[in-house]
Amino acid sequence: MSAASFITKKDYQGRARELAQLTLTAHLPGGVEEVGVKGLAADGVLHLEEGINHRVIDGYDLLPQHVATGLDIRFGCPVAMVAWGTDGVEITLQDGRTFSGRAAINTVPHGVLAAGLVDFQPSLPESKGDAIKRIATGPVAKVLLSFDERFWPRQMSQMICGTGPITLYWPTSFGTDGPPVLIAYATGPRARALSEAGPDAAVEIALQDLRRVFPRVRPTQLVRGARFVDWLTEPYALGGYTFLPPGSVGARAGLAAPDTGALFWAGSATVWSPVADTVEAAYLSGLRAARQTSAVLISHR
Repeated sequence: MSAASFITKKDYQGRARELAQLTLTAHLPGGVEEVGVKGLAADGVLHLEEGINHRVIDGYDLLPQHVATGLDIRFGCPVAMVAWGTDGVEITLQDGRTFSGRAAINTVPHGVLAAGLVDFQPSLPESKGDAIKRIATGPVAKVLLSFDERFWPRQMSQMICGTGPITLYWPTSFGTDGPPVLIAYATGPRARALSEAGPDAAVEIALQDLRRVFPRVRPTQLVRGARFVDWLTEPYALGGYTFLPPGSVGARAGLAAPDTGALFWAGSATVWSPVADTVEAAYLSGLRAARQTSAVLISHR
């Protein structure tokens, strides 16, 4: 059932209803009518909300930089078509160039796959196409706000909002004397509303919401810089990350299945343990796909 049906069945009212809505949808880029309760449980989302959230102090880009050490990385190469088979894979770029290999790992974001922007030849197996259809990519947006001074509690790690245009706020310098930067983060319908409002309006919406949350402060007078990040309109993402609608449990395994010859599948949407659609999940999916690829390459020597 959907999160909305679950809440109605439990007859939650008032603050209990608001807390239930937050618990079931705050992390996911979908509304209460879209999110499936069994899918949420299968993805380990509650474990994420109950656990400790670690951050890379110097930025998550250090992880792909480390993984890419010693590799031949090509930028500016949008893929138009992937030809796959048991003996190898050839990709054709939008500019007509081609690359071929004995094997390949597909990490195209689910939002791009679902939009059909990459052509696969031959067509993907029905089970793979069904998995892509059953998984949903939803909107995620955030407003990065730099202020002259910190006006939120020093020990505030995050502030989750049951109402208003922003899902949650968190400071980049939790418990330290770092720069007074606050992230306004929105998922699902709230993120879609910010996306439709546009960059300038989204910044103003976040600042006005902060004035609501901190009534003794005038954030518009303290802000010195802002940036709007909208994954819904990012052409190489088309959304923030994925969730499972009702009836979609098992779809991630279908997307991850090595059922396309020498073409293997990785990415955060292909993993459900320990928590789906996290940096850890994406990393683990890469290790799994690398093992699958190595096995094929070794067997075909």
